[in-house]
Amino acid sequence: MKIYFCPTDDGTPIPEGARTDDPSVKKRKTGESDDKSKPPVLQPMVMVVANHLPNPGLRSILPKPNVTAAQVVVSGGQPLLVPAQPLLIQPGTKVSLVPTSVGVATPGVSFITGPLAPPKASAQGAGGKGAPVTAVIDFRPTVSSQPNTGNNSDALRALLSKSGTVTGLKSVPVISGLIPAQSSGTVPDKEVIPLCCCKIGGANFTKLSSGATYCQALDSVDGKALGCCNKVTNTQLVRPGVKIPFMLVCEVHRKRLKLHQCCPGCGHFCTEGKFLQCQREGGNSVHNFHKQCQTVRGGKLYCPHCGEESAQVEVTLTLHEARPKETNDQIRANLRSKIAKARMTLGSLLKKKPEASPVVSITLPSSKTISSDGLPVGPEREHLERLMSLCNAKAERPKKYRVLPKNMYPPAAEGDVDKVFYMLMDGMDPNQRCEEEDEQTPLHGAAYSGIFGMVYLLVQAGAVVHTPDKTLKTPLMCASEYGHLAIMKYLVAAGARLDDRGEDRMTCLHYAAKAGHMDVIQYILDIDALDVNVTDEGGWTPIMWATESQLVDVVQYLVSRGGDPNKKDNEENNGLHWAAFAGSIEITELFLDMGCEIDTPNEHGDRPLHIAARQNHYEVVVLLLARGANVDVRNNKDETPVACCGDSNSQVSMALKVNKQLRSFAAKLSRPERLLHRDVSVGRERNPIACVNDTDDEPYPTDYLYVDHNVETQDLHINNVITSLQSCRCKDDCSSLYCVCARSSVRCWYDKFGRLLEDFNLLDPPHIFECNRACRCWINCNNRVVQNGITCRLQMFRTNGRGWGVRSLMDIPKGTFICEYIGELISDSEADRREDDSYLFDLDNKDGDTYCIDARKYGNVARFINHLCEPNIVPVKVFVEHQDLRFPRICFFSSREIKAYEELGFDYGEKFWIIKWKQFTCACGSPKCKYSTETIKRTLEEYRLRHEEEDITQDT
Repeated sequence: MKIYFCPTDDGTPIPEGARTDDPSVKKRKTGESDDKSKPPVLQPMVMVVANHLPNPGLRSILPKPNVTAAQVVVSGGQPLLVPAQPLLIQPGTKVSLVPTSVGVATPGVSFITGPLAPPKASAQGAGGKGAPVTAVIDFRPTVSSQPNTGNNSDALRALLSKSGTVTGLKSVPVISGLIPAQSSGTVPDKEVIPLCCCKIGGANFTKLSSGATYCQALDSVDGKALGCCNKVTNTQLVRPGVKIPFMLVCEVHRKRLKLHQCCPGCGHFCTEGKFLQCQREGGNSVHNFHKQCQTVRGGKLYCPHCGEESAQVEVTLTLHEARPKETNDQIRANLRSKIAKARMTLGSLLKKKPEASPVVSITLPSSKTISSDGLPVGPEREHLERLMSLCNAKAERPKKYRVLPKNMYPPAAEGDVDKVFYMLMDGMDPNQRCEEEDEQTPLHGAAYSGIFGMVYLLVQAGAVVHTPDKTLKTPLMCASEYGHLAIMKYLVAAGARLDDRGEDRMTCLHYAAKAGHMDVIQYILDIDALDVNVTDEGGWTPIMWATESQLVDVVQYLVSRGGDPNKKDNEENNGLHWAAFAGSIEITELFLDMGCEIDTPNEHGDRPLHIAARQNHYEVVVLLLARGANVDVRNNKDETPVACCGDSNSQVSMALKVNKQLRSFAAKLSRPERLLHRDVSVGRERNPIACVNDTDDEPYPTDYLYVDHNVETQDLHINNVITSLQSCRCKDDCSSLYCVCARSSVRCWYDKFGRLLEDFNLLDPPHIFECNRACRCWINCNNRVVQNGITCRLQMFRTNGRGWGVRSLMDIPKGTFICEYIGELISDSEADRREDDSYLFDLDNKDGDTYCIDARKYGNVARFINHLCEPNIVPVKVFVEHQDLRFPRICFFSSREIKAYEELGFDYGEKFWIIKWKQFTCACGSPKCKYSTETIKRTLEEYRLRHEEEDITQDT
């Protein structure tokens, strides 16, 4: 037990029977005005605190007690057991502390509140009778020295002389079984661990009339002390520790005090913020305190509540706001909703949501902090929190983790969280590479293994989420290849990029499609991170990878999300070629139903039928023959599908021979479609443009030179100087108004898929200024579309009565770039001198000289696009390599959705037909046609009247 008393200001005791208004007694400095008419009344008090039995953490420090009980003998009364409440004892009262034990007499201590002789002490051995030891005790009110405690209560402290005399009065512990003289030399005060007084009440000071009607408790909220506004209903004083003055608290803080939620070091209640927490093993009591208030003895940390050397965990507490009071109507509504209903449920089969556990954190030697806050509640979080708690408590490391490997990759790939954790605690780099595994990092191995806790631990420790290995594969690609969706989502949230390219420029979508992880594919496409038709280095799309692996469900899903089986790779193989190679009849039929051209050749001249025959896929061969595949077509080696069969007696060879014989009988009845040229651009475009004819015997045109950019046959002085270009320095995708090029076009008119925005004016299109060679933005920014070339699958075909035409082999969304009208740039005067004006496109320069594009001798596929009175494409002026307004690039964009095998056409304009109607008329067949043989005269008459009215208006 521990007893304190307080001397007067000058260190002398108060004489017995002295009045409080005696000048020899100095008054306490309370900050109040001195009133001589009403001297202060001093209420002396001796506080005897029942001894706390030391717990196991203290037994190694404190001496073993010799007694099990203590008595207080008050003069004029019977000995009392030491109570849990303070005793109020009047001056002149003799107080004796008589420790007792079973069968053993031990020394005692007595005190008298008056001027007596110096205290004497005597002690006898075991079996003897202890003589009382007396001392002088003086009393006076004291003021608390603790900061931020609000109104100081008139609590009194009693201090016991360490030397046993009335001089040099100081604090001294009185240990059970030891007199002060013994304890002063054996157990000094600095070696004693004080315990809390959270459950020990003080005296009732209603007679002091302190005037304190509000709670004096202070709450610690994020490092700040906030007072309580609740009224006090119980005037019993309390305090969390012997160093803290007594205070009046409300019932809420009184309950929290008994739950050890008040810090014994500073007296503030741990309400919100970061605190340390001690929880005794096997117990339900949790002790909260500040980190700076914990007890340190001999280099070890002890809980200031229980003195236990236990694992102290740093926790973050949150203050929950009280719910607003409900109105009467709300109360009645809640009561009605709580009326029991007869419902059938799953009962105990329904799992309750796990309660949120306290957050545990630890700081690594690299100054990185690992916290369990981001891990979902479960075994992985519990395991990591246990490891961090052991390290925070400086517990001894298990033997098998005392000697660790030099490389972190093997344990990370095997999922050994304990070993990786201790390696990080030893200061190892989480970005260490493993030469035997293509210089992969531990995060690569963790992504392969699919252990979320391991990935979380490494990322928290500072692992770089987008580090590539020797083959340029990132941890995100590893997770997508093995279908670990949760790890992918976490890595993306941590900063990993889905558009990174690995070996052969493969993306996460390629890896997921190749392996058939449907959930991963859906996640990538749902967040619009990658285009469904993104290509790798070989031009392979995710559909091609899934087709080669014969993953029917994946192919169907990719098609439903906009996947294009007509898209060709670098060897000009489309999805149908790969379906024939894989031998999947389901995928082959799906692609044929989607309109894949059955006889389209690759760069070797092989059709899907050649490939299926070479791979001996009988069912695919039969399906292709049933859909009309040409059995007589030859590849570049002059081989027919029959010649590609390895065995002339196989089922595939017999099917091809029989079909060839049947085709010869039916050849006289119909004209088959002939492939005249597999690519009229001869490789200049990204996608080959085949030329077919099923109408007549006309060969493909050769009276022009195919070019992929405008050419000049005479110097037109186009300003191509790079310093004349307005350029941007964007770090993003150039879709904001901060982009200089976008502002030149009013705004960026392209979305992230390269299509025109919905609010783009197709009737009167504005000029578009794309990012150019002087810009410092990324080459794949949103404001670069036309310069990427033709991306749609187009085909030249022979029309019925209108010469050559162009059609799409795929569905084209609205706003998609189709192609550019390319030819020879000439002046307007030069155009007037040329005889053939069928391919002239006027650039309509309103200021200065006018120029035209003539595609008669130099041109691209756009020269074969016919006129449609209901056009599905519109021309837009675009500037890329220069910004000379005299020479815009004429680019065609789809004005509506275009179906596969639908002919492309734009409106040639009224001026064209006013001149050409005598040579030929429009044969588009539209019910709204204005330039057909039947309607051209009415159109001419309307044109004449309109211009006459305009002339009259100008004259007036």
